[in-house]
Amino acid sequence: MYFWCTLCQRTFTSVELNPSQCHFSDCEGSVYDIRDWEWVLEKDPSFPEIPKVGEKYSLRKG
Repeated sequence: MYFWCTLCQRTFTSVELNPSQCHFSDCEGSVYDIRDWEWVLEKDPSFPEIPKVGEKYSLRKG
């Protein structure tokens, strides 16, 4: 499954259904900061259906 961290805004994969932390060691994202990729696509359908792992995708506009 693909996940997205609200803190670093990067994507990662995990076999866990609910990862407890962000995959990237330079990010302190916890379980409360992780969203599944489907959630991100609902917010911005212009993003790719299959994200590039490690890519930064910003939902912040402006």
